[in-house]
Amino acid sequence: MTRAHDAAHKWRMYCDETTCETRSEPFDTEPPLNLFVDRGWFIAELWGDVCPDCLGHGLMPTAKPHSLMRSKEESKS
Repeated sequence: MTRAHDAAHKWRMYCDETTCETRSEPFDTEPPLNLFVDRGWFIAELWGDVCPDCLGHGLMPTAKPHSLMRSKEESKS
């Protein structure tokens, strides 16, 4: 998973697509994952988070989805 703090000790979310440089704005503390689910990110269980831009361009995540993603899909049905 690529939710980490940067050199300034701020937490950011990074897209794991190798050609993408998308990252979130900095947070003082680790942000809740549901914030990113609500913003349209694919959140992986371990590694493979994908930003909304990459998803919008047709990237299909191959990682196992985080339980928050599964909960969101179940609530749609």
